[in-house]
Amino acid sequence: MQDLDCWVWTRRPCGRVRFFAGAARKASKPRAIDTPRLAQPNIRAANLPTPAEMAPRHSFAGRVSRPQHLPGTSVALPPATSTSSPPKIRADRERGNARMRPDLQLFTFPDSENLARQVAGRLRLPLQPIEVHSFPDGESLIRVEASSPGNALIFRSLDRPNEKLIELFFATDALHRQGIERIGLVAPYLCYMRQDRVFLPGQSLSQQTVARLLGSHFDDVLTIEAHLHRIRALSDVFPCRARSISAAPALASWLCHHSDRAVLIGPDAESEPWVRAIAQEASLEWRLAAKRRHGDREVRIDLPPLPANTERVWIVDDIGSSGTTLETLARILQRRGVALIGAIVVHPLFEQGALERLRESGIDQLVSCDGVRHPTNEIPLAPLLSEVIEERWLAQEVA
Repeated sequence: MQDLDCWVWTRRPCGRVRFFAGAARKASKPRAIDTPRLAQPNIRAANLPTPAEMAPRHSFAGRVSRPQHLPGTSVALPPATSTSSPPKIRADRERGNARMRPDLQLFTFPDSENLARQVAGRLRLPLQPIEVHSFPDGESLIRVEASSPGNALIFRSLDRPNEKLIELFFATDALHRQGIERIGLVAPYLCYMRQDRVFLPGQSLSQQTVARLLGSHFDDVLTIEAHLHRIRALSDVFPCRARSISAAPALASWLCHHSDRAVLIGPDAESEPWVRAIAQEASLEWRLAAKRRHGDREVRIDLPPLPANTERVWIVDDIGSSGTTLETLARILQRRGVALIGAIVVHPLFEQGALERLRESGIDQLVSCDGVRHPTNEIPLAPLLSEVIEERWLAQEVA
């Protein structure tokens, strides 16, 4: 196999991993707004920030204003027996431009309860369950109770997504009928983002289709490491506000505590900025492979030379499903005499039998983030998510 040239990056000794927050904004003059579905309360809202104030810092965009109740006001819930039609589906960005208010309620489906409970504990907010009942014919019944009107965040990671999506839409309808005005989605893994173009005639463009569906039911979407190869930002495909945040700080923090002398391997050119950021934060050397995929289970990988006397290598990737990329890289590293080969993935979507094949290929340790429940979960995402939620939905106006 032909060796390839590769730059080596080294940085300062490992320090505390930083989590980024948006810039502060000036308070603006309040103005009245309408709330057509509820009894008219006394509400104020701040004007949107200027484009300069919304400029992103690293992977986090600036915050926008959100309406707040004035002291002493209340909002009437609709009658429990109301048969009014659900609110009109929103398909434009303006619905999501109003900033979430402090009266924020957190809801979670059972499959995402562990991570959601950790985030709720860090934010000191109560967490309320969303009940799911499955009928014998495969249909679902959703029940969720809001404690008061206001705004809501729903936690659900969208691995194995087909059933989860329709249940999400039922949950948003139930919350709107109880007076919830704006709803955000926290999906650590966001499904169907990998197909961002039509490769063969007759295929659908799943990325745009799912983005439109979610954007019509949610006012804001937050995810981690959306698989965006040819798309600059998640907001480019969503009709509502949307943001994909980097898991690099969480991975670098874990590496700082578990591996002080190792080389990181990125699987392809698209992973370069991400792998470089992790290596710089953890003060590790890194290399970048060149991958050509010929199908779901067939890849060709070229790997540049490793530093002399390399003993431990970590392969880092955003998604693990079939495991073919990790397996192929591990076998190459074994042939080069690397003694310890580990793998880190953000989203462990492994099919049945993948873990056994990875062990046989020479991988002695497989670690993943806990956004998708899996036996390999070891890297917590709650510190990263709670920091971003605090900045994006809970921080108060700064004069």
